Amino acid sequence: MTTYNSIQIRHNTDEILEAFNQLLARSDNLAPVMKDIEGVLADATERAFDEESSPDHDPWPNLSAFTQSQRTEKGYWPGQILQRSGRLAAGIETDSDSDSAYIGTNVIYAAIQQFGGTTSPNSMIPNKDIKPRPFIGLGSEDEEEILDILKDFLSEAL
Repeated sequence: MTTYNSIQIRHNTDEILEAFNQLLARSDNLAPVMKDIEGVLADATERAFDEESSPDHDPWPNLSAFTQSQRTEKGYWPGQILQRSGRLAAGIETDSDSDSAYIGTNVIYAAIQQFGGTTSPNSMIPNKDIKPRPFIGLGSEDEEEILDILKDFLSEAL
């Protein structure tokens, strides 16, 4: 033990070395942790569609009057925003490996719904402004859940 101005520094090399060895042994396979984080990503996105809000619970903007009238004529309104066909919600894919967790979609109109923008002249609704309706991402409670997963993992490793 070394003492400096009433601060004590204790060295227990065997315990520290053992803890590091356990951590290294567990960190060779982070796949279970990443699988848990993948689940958080999936839950956050599913909740966004259910609540019609961003992952941080900010409500999505209503559909434009134009879109509502088109959907009403076709019998699709009232209904849920971004779920007329269910293709976008069903197109969400998750995956994980030993050091990453992923979420995304290959649905072509997903980006304009997520980030907003102006539709192309050749789209179903040409040259219309689309307000962002974020559905992929993490809210603050999701971030807390991921931190808890990581803390549990590290405490189990030690």
